[in-house]
Amino acid sequence: MGKGKKKGKDVPKKNTQKIVEDKTFGLKNKNKSKKVQKYIQQVNNQAKGQRNTQAFAEAQAKRRKAEREAKKQAEKEMFALLGDAYQPKKKDMSKKSRAKLKEKEKAEKEKAAAKKKEQQERDFSIPIVTLKDVFQLDSKVVVERVCGIMEHKDNLASKTHDGQPCIFIRISDGSTLKPFPVMIVGETPTTFELKVDTAVDIRGAVAMVRGDKVVLELTKENNATITGCSPELTEHILEIKKTNDEIRAQGGIPIEQLIEEQRAALDTSKLTPVTKERFFAWKEKKKKAQEAEWEEKRKAAAKKGGK
Repeated sequence: MGKGKKKGKDVPKKNTQKIVEDKTFGLKNKNKSKKVQKYIQQVNNQAKGQRNTQAFAEAQAKRRKAEREAKKQAEKEMFALLGDAYQPKKKDMSKKSRAKLKEKEKAEKEKAAAKKKEQQERDFSIPIVTLKDVFQLDSKVVVERVCGIMEHKDNLASKTHDGQPCIFIRISDGSTLKPFPVMIVGETPTTFELKVDTAVDIRGAVAMVRGDKVVLELTKENNATITGCSPELTEHILEIKKTNDEIRAQGGIPIEQLIEEQRAALDTSKLTPVTKERFFAWKEKKKKAQEAEWEEKRKAAAKKGGK
């Protein structure tokens, strides 16, 4: 052990001696000339300084490494103790670094907001046609958009009588009592990888009612597509489905709600305001109409009895 340590300390000295020998090689009068001796002393000092600087740098690097390892170990222990509640202390930054970080965070927020806005426009800018309305079609029509939860999908795609790829699925949006039977026809079914219980967004499909199911044909001419819905759109579809299911479970929409919906749909600019005079005039008119109706019935009964 002692020899190993001594040998490790002698290595820098040998390097220093080698540097001095190389730089003073071939000099004459090394033992007589003061100038030569002074030069040799300078070379010695420089070599020793270089050795000291290198040793200092190595010591600093070793110290920093030890500090980093100790910090990592301490954070690891704190995380094991506190879990997700532990927040490591952030390194102090200069004003310039903080400004750059702030600008970066602002840019990321703006990018996220723009992406969210773009997704919302895609999700909600085009109206969604209910499956119930699609099933009531009496001719071949391009349906701009249909959305629903895919509750069934055949394991394998098949082909129609004219050779087009197709796949049978069932989707629901709450507008129908049972999941809606749909036959998807076109190029998409060959790469149809959406799983059951996924919210699907079908756009630009040509719809045809065939017996108890609807055929949705995805054509290139109409840029028809079928994709999975975003989390926000999925939540929206599930909320509508839940509301419709609850209304159906209660026996339908209450009459009061229907009246309020119809009243809200009226054009108020074309309606006549109800005043006290108009109300009594309407009541008198209705009374006279009822009396005239009763008189007609009485005359008809008397005439029939006379015969």
